[in-house]
Amino acid sequence: MIPTAIVQSFRVKPSSLPVAEPAAWPGGKLAVVAVAHAILVIAYHLLADGGVYVDLGPNYFDRRAREKGQARLTRRLEALGFEVTVTERVEAAS
Repeated sequence: MIPTAIVQSFRVKPSSLPVAEPAAWPGGKLAVVAVAHAILVIAYHLLADGGVYVDLGPNYFDRRAREKGQARLTRRLEALGFEVTVTERVEAAS
């Protein structure tokens, strides 16, 4: 099975792990299927669009929804009892 082979190729030797293998965990096979699904979705879009894979980066969703994140964090601080005023930071020219 291809998804299992992909996941197994990234595994560390069991003797070096202090815990059981991920596939032995409850839901381990579900995790394998989820990873395989993500890989297949990426492959489909690459083949359908004829593009090149570009990693969006670890802060992609922060950049994408900056205003929503700002509003959410403001509400969280206000719920904790803080008065919040948000202003843009002006970077000094170096």
